[in-house]
Formats: sequence, C-alpha cells, structure tokens
Amino acid sequence: GILARAMIASVEQAVASSGGLKEASDVDVLIQTFNEEENLPHTLASLKGWVRRIFIVDSGSTDRTIAIAQEYGGTVVHHDWEGYAAQKNWAAERAANDWILSLDADEALVIQAVALGADALRRARAAHGRRDGQAAGPADRRRRRPAARSSG
Repeated sequence: GILARAMIASVEQAVASSGGLKEASDVDVLIQTFNEEENLPHTLASLKGWVRRIFIVDSGSTDRTIAIAQEYGGTVVHHDWEGYAAQKNWAAERAANDWILSLDADEALVIQAVALGADALRRARAAHGRRDGQAAGPADRRRRRPAARSSG
C-alpha cells in the first residue's frame, strides 16, 4: 500500500543521493540453470549495473539459456547435476570472489534488497577494518593469525 511505496521511494532516494551502489560491485552472483530461457532474462536484467560478475552453472540446458546468459555478460560453465546443494557448493568453490550472492534463475533483485545488501557490505568492511575499498571476506580471516598468549 501507501506505506510500502513510501518506503521504496525513501530507499531509492537514499541510494540515488549517495551516488548509487558502487560498494555492491564487489559482489559476484551465482545462478544455477537448466532450461531457464523464460526466467533468466528478468533475473539478469535485475542485476545489471551493480554486480561484478555473473557466474552461471548450467547442467545441460537444451533451450536458449546459455545464449541468454552470455548476452548479459555471464560466465557460463557446464556441470552435470549432482543435486541442489552439491551443485551450489561446486560452483561456490570455483567463484573468484569472497562475496557471492546465490540466486535461483527465477529470482530477481529489487531496489530494497540491493540497498540492504550495500549497507551490509559497508558494515562488514567497517567491522573488518578494511579501508582499501575491498570487502573483507573469509580469505582475509584465514590469513590472520591469532596473537600469541603468554602463559603466565
């Protein structure tokens, strides 16, 4: 209703006045596909302009899924279907970024979700003390060694 429209307008105004969502460009998107030519264009269009890379893991589509993904600049790889979780884990292990958003091919981002994601990314950077413009992720935590404790 009216409240929802007002909230959306408020988020859109805040995003526009802050110069957009440049921080979110640190995010890669992972999408699993199989014959998704009907759904994929809407999903990919919703990502345009704020993600760094779109990584498509296709399990043997026979329709235009792969061509559509490539038209939108997606990186497409084939991997035989092993089950939902196994497929997603296989793809995540090959992703080139610590920050990954996993979407189904029939999902799309809306401005509220993008704004919330950008805010979460800013908070994560602040929490991890990164000032170089890069997001701190799991790889950064692995590199840190705990300080040695004295025994006495």
